[in-house]
Amino acid sequence: MIGIVCTQLVLNFTVTPFLLLDIPRTMKAWRAVGFYGLILVFLPTLIFNFGLAKDLKRRIRKRDAKERTKEEEEIERRRLEWERNEEEKRVRRGEGVPGIGMDIETMMEEEKSLADKGEQKKD
Repeated sequence: MIGIVCTQLVLNFTVTPFLLLDIPRTMKAWRAVGFYGLILVFLPTLIFNFGLAKDLKRRIRKRDAKERTKEEEEIERRRLEWERNEEEKRVRRGEGVPGIGMDIETMMEEEKSLADKGEQKKD
């Protein structure tokens, strides 16, 4: 809002010479309002050039770093929650869980292959 108001004031200030079309009357009009248009333009320029810009940039970087950290923590929390839910789903389906049934099947296959090898030697 401040920027909009300042912009309007400076535009009104700069339009005066075009309305009056006379330099002495323009200077008289500007003197009557205290040359506020020039102040609104040059004061911020001087302030920003003499150190305020560096301070503002530092504060913005600090604020952005905090926001980035919060976002990263939230993303990590959601990722861990998703992984935990996926693991629970796998356990409910019986995937990736060692069971006795699979071990017995493996043992039976090994015994069968050993028995087949033994029969082949006898022949």
